[in-house]
Amino acid sequence: MNSHSTVEKLKREIERMEKENNNLRLMAHNYREIFNDSDDAYYEVDLAGNFTYFNDSLCRLMGYERDELMGMNNRSYTTEETARKMYHIFNTVYTTEKPSYVNDYDIIRKNGQTIIIELSVSPLRQPDGTIVGFCGIGRDKTERRRAEMLLKESEQRLADIINFLPDATLAIDNDGTVIAWNRAIEEMTGVQAEHILGKGNFEYALPFYGTRRPILVDMVLRESDDIEKGYHVLHREKDVLIIETDVPKVKGKPAFLWAKASPIYDRNGTIVGAIESIRDISKQKRSEKVLRESEAKYRELVQNANSIILRRDTEGNITFFNEFAQKFFGYTEEEIIGKNVIGTIVPERESTGKDLASMIRNSVTDPDGYVANENENMCRNGKRVWVSWTNKPIRDKTGIIQEFLCIGTDITERKKSEDALSVEKAYFEQLFESAPEAILIADNTGRLLRVNSEFTRMFGYSSKEAIGQLIDELIAPEELFEQALSLTRDVTRGKLVSQETIRLRKDRSPVHVSVLGTPIEVDKGQVAVYGIYRDISDRKYLEAQLQQAQKMEAVGTLAGGIAHDFNNLLMGIQGRTSLMLMDIDPSHPHYHHLRQQEEIVKSGADLTRQLLGFARGGKYEVKPANINKVIDKSSEMFGRTKKEITIQKSYDENIGIVEIDRSQMEQVFVNIFINAWQAMPGGGSVYIETTNISVEEKTAAVYGVKPGEYVMVSITDTGVGMDEATRKRIFEPFFTTKDMGRGTGLGLASVYGIIKNHDGFIDVKSEKGRGSTFNVYLPAVQAEIAEETTLQSTELIKGTETVLLVDDEDMILEVGAAILEKLGYAVVLAKNGKEAVDLIRDDPTRFDLVILDMIMPEMGGSEALPIINSIKPDAKVLLSSGYSLYSTTDETLKEGCSGFIQKPFSMGELSVKIREVLAGGDESPRR
Repeated sequence: MNSHSTVEKLKREIERMEKENNNLRLMAHNYREIFNDSDDAYYEVDLAGNFTYFNDSLCRLMGYERDELMGMNNRSYTTEETARKMYHIFNTVYTTEKPSYVNDYDIIRKNGQTIIIELSVSPLRQPDGTIVGFCGIGRDKTERRRAEMLLKESEQRLADIINFLPDATLAIDNDGTVIAWNRAIEEMTGVQAEHILGKGNFEYALPFYGTRRPILVDMVLRESDDIEKGYHVLHREKDVLIIETDVPKVKGKPAFLWAKASPIYDRNGTIVGAIESIRDISKQKRSEKVLRESEAKYRELVQNANSIILRRDTEGNITFFNEFAQKFFGYTEEEIIGKNVIGTIVPERESTGKDLASMIRNSVTDPDGYVANENENMCRNGKRVWVSWTNKPIRDKTGIIQEFLCIGTDITERKKSEDALSVEKAYFEQLFESAPEAILIADNTGRLLRVNSEFTRMFGYSSKEAIGQLIDELIAPEELFEQALSLTRDVTRGKLVSQETIRLRKDRSPVHVSVLGTPIEVDKGQVAVYGIYRDISDRKYLEAQLQQAQKMEAVGTLAGGIAHDFNNLLMGIQGRTSLMLMDIDPSHPHYHHLRQQEEIVKSGADLTRQLLGFARGGKYEVKPANINKVIDKSSEMFGRTKKEITIQKSYDENIGIVEIDRSQMEQVFVNIFINAWQAMPGGGSVYIETTNISVEEKTAAVYGVKPGEYVMVSITDTGVGMDEATRKRIFEPFFTTKDMGRGTGLGLASVYGIIKNHDGFIDVKSEKGRGSTFNVYLPAVQAEIAEETTLQSTELIKGTETVLLVDDEDMILEVGAAILEKLGYAVVLAKNGKEAVDLIRDDPTRFDLVILDMIMPEMGGSEALPIINSIKPDAKVLLSSGYSLYSTTDETLKEGCSGFIQKPFSMGELSVKIREVLAGGDESPRR
């Protein structure tokens, strides 16, 4: 062969091989295209287990992107145990060169979820047959495995339920093979489940009949007249069969059985077997036999019993009526049997209104609730009688009530006595509980047996806390314990006692009570003690208030008289001092002393002002005002002088309007602030609050004011506080807790008088070491706030008019005339109201101004003023007083008076006041 032919041959061989390789590549490509379109996961790995090729289904199965999965080793997506398992499979396939199959292969997806797959493994070869890796198909069987596990668990639960049923239970399939045999049937028959499960050919009949034969469970699958004839009782309820029968032996002894059988269906509704439950009722049957025998034995006894005995069905129809019942109700047996109790021996309703027809119906659904009851009955002649019934339900073998055995006793006479007693008891209960007094019942030792609701309210103990306690140990104060013990001892000895005393509440606070104790006797023998406690705290408080008011009124009268006379003396001193100062040059050595004398007069006037406030001497310049502004002004002045005190305010922006004398009210608040300051020697805080409040009749009666709308000012300090004894006396004049010379004791007394004079009231709450709170209440009014307008001047204002000066005190007339003349006025004097009236009547045009004292002999200012106004309607009258005992000044001001000035007054104050009154005159004042 030449070289040319050899080359040609080689060339043809190469072309053939390339064609085969192309065909192989095409075939491989086609196979991979098929795998790529498959829903199953296709993979190829090298000998080390690294992915070399896979389809998209594998990516979806494992949750990775293609570039993430390429080259990944099986140890990266399996557990260590699964990796070892796969190594063993790969090794076997490599060694045997035969495909293998992995049923459960755990794969961990990218998101961490573990799934179960079934996997085929085949060798992957090169064209020369060399194994270079492995390939195969994987399918996700996670859901199928989960369903299998759930099914297995469900079957196990069903088996457990059957196993723990209390009745002996067996089940067979359509072939008669035993598929269930529970513990109860093991105990009944002595045959263990392991010895009978899976067996057929009527094996399950042997423990009951000793022979192989069909039983009730077989009748469910195949009806049989022969089997049915063998049962004493057979009930059908749709596809359920219920029987009662006797069997030759169960564990060697005859038995009477109750059994219930029904089909077993699959999910498609096809019968796949049957189940039977069996119950041994041998004892029940023996009991029924004994009962039948006893019924015959006792029927004669029942007929002759001296009690009403009847039986009725669930509808109320009478099925038995003994001879005593016939005689009692007046019906013969023929007349009553079959009739309903309602309308014959039982009325529709009792005379009390109770629905007896409903009671008969309800006894079926609630037999335990009607085991015993008493109700009104009716005889044939219409007579109403009362019967006490005992009702026993009679049930059938399945537990369903069929009848009631009713035994009755005539209680008509007893009921009449009870009704009378019940009425008396109801009267007592209502009186006992609704009584406004605290009432108790105790035994002969004083130990509480019962208390009413007012007792619990008055003393704060619940009935549970009080009952069983000794009354004196419970509520008697220690200092009155022997007295209380003696009172209780007297009552237990049969005495009636009455006393006013003090007892203690649960919180140990005292309460004034009126006590009435009386023994309780039954058949002339004492069995208990009856005690009545009436709260007389309000009465005691009102008595104390009245005593306090009378005492304050008496002291006020004295203080008012002293203040009046003292003011007149001060007026004399002030007037003469003013006259001297007009004639003395400031460089004179006595000038300073005279000025100091004026200051002393002012101090004296301040003292009498407090006395007048306490004595309720009158409101001299009453105007509608906003209390927020008044107290704010007082607190600002107080705060500027007492820097160590912190003042906090909370004002109601919609606070009501009050009618007040502003200067007196400022005096009230300043005195309260000073009292607070003295109670806080190391500094502290004062809290001021204003609010609107309604005062009810009860509160108004206690304080002697009218009920209605009030404005309340509350002032609280953080001071040392007061004990109860001190708190009760703080408004008494001249009472003080300060050292001698440190206070007059008139500050709070004047506060009390001023507030009372404004038709208001004040209360104080305080505890030792816990500060004090003063609450001031003033009546609210419907009025517009009046602005204060006062003519002010630092110089004397003179005039030329004619002034009639009326006063009963010679020194007032003398000094007053001198002052008026110094001011340039012409002066005429009168010693009482009568003289003044006569002078004006003689010449009504003579006087430009009348300065009129309030309290004078023969005729006072309040009597003279209306007469003066009747004579001269345009008269200018300036009232002047050191005190108005009957609080008539403010009324007099409303009756045509032009102004008011309180003694003692300075020459400057008088000059200003005169010009204010004469402001409507033609002449201008001159200075």
